[in-house]
Amino acid sequence: MNDPNVNLMRPNLRIGVIPAGSTDAIVFGTTGYNDPITSALQIIVGESVLIDIAT
Repeated sequence: MNDPNVNLMRPNLRIGVIPAGSTDAIVFGTTGYNDPITSALQIIVGESVLIDIAT
């Protein structure tokens, strides 16, 4: 992990998020929309946004 010469593989995983709460900050922060119908349509057409996450 501390070797700068190591190339990390990009995972081939897609996660669809449909807002259902009061603020929906994750969906709004990644897509700019706060609407469940728009989010569902984006999932259907295969829209994707690259985000950095760590575990």
